[in-house]
Amino acid sequence: QRKTFEECFPDVQAVPLQTVFYIVSEDDIRGEYNMYEYTRTLYNKTLDPRKLWILYGSSVHGNQLANQPGAVDSICSWFYEYLPSPISP
Repeated sequence: QRKTFEECFPDVQAVPLQTVFYIVSEDDIRGEYNMYEYTRTLYNKTLDPRKLWILYGSSVHGNQLANQPGAVDSICSWFYEYLPSPISP
């Protein structure tokens, strides 16, 4: 039986989501879990600043997402812009 997003993540409203960079592949569907749709739902519940990077025509997931062309630069740019630190360029 397929669970709804709310059934999988019942406490998602308890923590306000803000300043989140989501990466998901369009075809990341594992059994009854559609991570693409779950990620879009989370993104829509997230306050700005937020970013959603969708890898179209791909079914990679987990740490494979970080190995995609441009991923490291995009992730680092996001951190430097929204989470400043002493190591910022």
